[in-house]
Amino acid sequence: MNEEKNISRELVKGIFLLIIGASMLGGSGIFVKLSDSSPSLIAFYRSLFALPFLYAWMKFEERNSSSEIIWDKKTFFFLLLGGLCFALDMSIWNWSLSFTSVANATLMANIAPVFVVIFGVLFLGYKIEISFVVTLLLALLGVFLVILPGEQIMVFGDSLGILAAVFYAGYILSIKENVHFEGKKIEVEPTSQMDFEETYYQKEPYENEVPSYENVSKAKFGSLYGTRSGDKGGCANLGVWAKTQDAYSYLYEFLSVEKLKELLPDLKQYEIDRYELPNILSLNFYVHDILQDGVSSSTRLDGQAKSLGEYLRAKDIEIPDFLKN
Repeated sequence: MNEEKNISRELVKGIFLLIIGASMLGGSGIFVKLSDSSPSLIAFYRSLFALPFLYAWMKFEERNSSSEIIWDKKTFFFLLLGGLCFALDMSIWNWSLSFTSVANATLMANIAPVFVVIFGVLFLGYKIEISFVVTLLLALLGVFLVILPGEQIMVFGDSLGILAAVFYAGYILSIKENVHFEGKKIEVEPTSQMDFEETYYQKEPYENEVPSYENVSKAKFGSLYGTRSGDKGGCANLGVWAKTQDAYSYLYEFLSVEKLKELLPDLKQYEIDRYELPNILSLNFYVHDILQDGVSSSTRLDGQAKSLGEYLRAKDIEIPDFLKN
């Protein structure tokens, strides 16, 4: 419950920041349209006013970086290319506002991801799925539906907005992420373009087989099984493992969620999930909301659930004769 609340708060926060960012981005076109200056002059002053802040941020990152940034010819080339593309993007977009609405110009300029994909496929060997191609075509169809009903002068302005998006795509592709480590520069490749093979760790469904037995006897749970427990926010993890396959086979059948609540009655009111880990002869129980709002606000005597495992190990259970020492 607490984890769901935290996720909801983060989601609301993210949507709120997204709305603010989109409002600032969309609103900038209004001020540009109200200005009497030329498109290129507006683009120049926007970059000029941003320069001190960008320079301060760059120095801050350099100071907090563990490795020295490598300024080689390739880096300078892509920086110049990115700067050229960005300058053309801003100038052409500002120009488009003289012929079309702020809404249309902003919409057209922000279809840059479409051209990023197209250029990536044509020149950089990017790989995309069919579903992405369909989405791409639908996006382009939406653009044409916006442009076609407009007057001729607006169509020209919308076309300039699309051209601005082309140069913005060039800017995005020219600015690649690099990691500087021990005097080397390593380019970070997008994971979507890496040829990862799908791996299935559980090759086949686990089929449990308990050896036959006739007699049982009393013993402490801890004489056969180890445990480890602790807090996870307002919830608790309880791990149980066996030393042998036979012991795990019995544990797998014996220790259900219902049996765990029977052995530890104070857990009856909580929702518990059981996870089977046969490759390491273990079970894991996730006890929801047992620690209320977390360690610092829990009213339980064991606020971190560290003794939950030992509490289970102290219980008497019936064990089959094939598990006796």
